[in-house]
Amino acid sequence: MEIYVKSRGFSQEEGYCWLPETPSILTLNRVIDCIQSESPSLLLGRYSGRLLLLITGLEAKGRTDFRDRTIRNSIAWVAEDSAIHEQQLRAIAVRALRTFVEEKPDGLEGEIDQAIPVGGPDGFSVNWELLKGLSASATLPSHPPKSDREREEQSTDKLAKNCDRTKETLATQLEHYGLPQREGPLVVVTGIKSKDALIQAGVWRGLSKSVEEEDWTPIRERQDPLSSQKEPFQAEKKFNETATLVAGIVAIGMLFLGLLWF
Repeated sequence: MEIYVKSRGFSQEEGYCWLPETPSILTLNRVIDCIQSESPSLLLGRYSGRLLLLITGLEAKGRTDFRDRTIRNSIAWVAEDSAIHEQQLRAIAVRALRTFVEEKPDGLEGEIDQAIPVGGPDGFSVNWELLKGLSASATLPSHPPKSDREREEQSTDKLAKNCDRTKETLATQLEHYGLPQREGPLVVVTGIKSKDALIQAGVWRGLSKSVEEEDWTPIRERQDPLSSQKEPFQAEKKFNETATLVAGIVAIGMLFLGLLWF
């Protein structure tokens, strides 16, 4: 499992950067477009045989930049798509969601902050061993098999407003249920992101402060990304067919009148 950390130092020259490097899975799939990265956000998804858990906007306690702004840490886990790795990342996501709700100093946010001390050429360094230990210790409690009704209910994509209550219910769902077997951002929790943007992204569970529904609401219809291209094409095709038919009728009529006149 690969781990990447984004933070910054105090001075103007020590701006935000990823260590050890920018994870390619973020840039290749435009993952950042799905979240408001400067606010506490979470994304869990599957991309080309790899699993990604991205957590952003974690507050660095006692660390500010040269303009006295609180520094925000981000962390990404990238792993081969397997049942074991999925359970690990779901377990970390559960801890992150409950950290967002409880805001405990000894929660996941605090542990990650401890692993990113000041120092180094970039203004911050990373205790990789601490982060690896945090990842390895992440486990989920065992639960009895689910009924057909429960499995059907969980297969439905849903959205809700980002609040403490829905984050807690999402954490419970991630404890009980595996991720859908499809590509893309499956779980998104973020600040200001439109409902349409989450639907277009194809999320399985999405929380945003821009969503008005305070209860989980099924996504009944998912817009086909090609629909905007199909409809004008079909309308143009129908118009052309009608015009051809009318022209044929007029031509036949004129020919018939010509024969009568002759």
